[in-house]
Amino acid sequence: MTSSGHSFVRLLLFSVIALFAGACMAGASETTPWHQDDPAKIATREISFVSHGTRLVGTLSYPERNGVLPAIVVTHAAEAPTRDFGLYRHLEQDLPRLGYATFVYDRRGSGASAGNLEDTDYQLLADDAVAAQKAIAGDSHVNPHAIGFWGLSQGGWLAVLAASRSPDAAFAVSVSAPLQTPAQQMAFAVSNILKTKGYDDDSIRKAIDTRYAVENYLRGKVSTADAQAALDKAKNQPWFADIFMGPTVSGHPEQSRWRKEMDYDPISPLAALKVPVLVLFGSDDPWVPVQDSLQGLANLKPSHPNIDVHVIAGADHMMMPPPRTNPMAYDPKTLKAQAPATPAYFLTLADWLDRSARSKPLVSH
Repeated sequence: MTSSGHSFVRLLLFSVIALFAGACMAGASETTPWHQDDPAKIATREISFVSHGTRLVGTLSYPERNGVLPAIVVTHAAEAPTRDFGLYRHLEQDLPRLGYATFVYDRRGSGASAGNLEDTDYQLLADDAVAAQKAIAGDSHVNPHAIGFWGLSQGGWLAVLAASRSPDAAFAVSVSAPLQTPAQQMAFAVSNILKTKGYDDDSIRKAIDTRYAVENYLRGKVSTADAQAALDKAKNQPWFADIFMGPTVSGHPEQSRWRKEMDYDPISPLAALKVPVLVLFGSDDPWVPVQDSLQGLANLKPSHPNIDVHVIAGADHMMMPPPRTNPMAYDPKTLKAQAPATPAYFLTLADWLDRSARSKPLVSH
C-alpha cells in the first residue's frame, strides 16, 4: 500500500474513533474474549512556566510508547480559559493517538495560572503561548522544531499571532476565527442573534448603532454624554440584553479590554507568516462572517501558498452539527461540555497535520 493509502486508512480509523469510541467502550467488557487494551496509552505531565513575570500552568499529553513527537500548543477561545473544557478534549485524547504531543494550559488569571486577564491584550496572550512553546521544547517527548499552535474562535486569532511572534513556530491552525476585526465580527453576530429572535430590520439597525456609539466612544470619537445617551435610549428595548453592552459607559475607556481588542487586525499576522497555516470555517457558523473572511483569504492566497483554507460542511462555530432549534443559543452551563463533533473537521485536521507538522525533521534532545 502506498504512503497515501496508509494515511487514508489511518484517517478513516481516526474518524471512526472520534465518532464511535464512546459507544464501543460502553458496550465492551474487559472480560470479553475480543477485548484489547488501548495500545496507545496517553501519559500526561504538568508543566509550569513563566511569561512576562507571571506563572502559568498546563498539561502536556503524549502517547506513552512514542519517541520524539511534533507538538501543538493550544490557544484559548474567549469563553474556554481552562484545561477542563470539552473543547480541548479531542486535542488531549485523540491527537496523541495519532502521534502528537499537545499542551493545554490555563489562561492567565484562570485555573491554576496566576495573573489578571483584565490587564491583557492579544499580544500578551500570544506571548504566553510562545512561552508555553519554549517550555515544552525541552521535554524529551517533543521535537522542538515541530511545535505549532491551534486555536478556535478568539484562540484562532491568537494561534496565528503567536506563530507570527515566535521565530521557532512550525505551523498554525486557526478554527472559526474571522478575518475581520472583533468589532465587525460582533456586529455580524448580534445581527444574526436578533434575526433568529424575530426582530425587524429597524430594530437590528438601532441595536447595531448602539454598539457603534459605545465603540466610537472608546475610540475617542464620541463624547461620554453622547454614548451614554445612546445606551439610555436602548437599555429598555427588548433586544438590549442581546447586544453584549452594559447600561453605562466607563469613565476610563483606556481601562476597557474591549477597547484593546475591538480593532485588532487578524490579517496582518497571517500575511506575515511563512510557515504552514490551516484556516477552517464551519459552513453553518452564525457567529463568523465566513463569506467576507473567505474573500479576504482569496486576496491573500496568491502570494501565500502556505495557507490552506477549508469550509467544513455541516459545522457550526464549535465544529459541531448546528442545533435544530436556535443556532445561536448560548448556555454557560453546558459550555464546558461542548466539543467538536463533525467528522470532516477531524479528517481535515488530521490529514493536514500529517502533511504539515510531520514535515519537520525529528531531532534528539
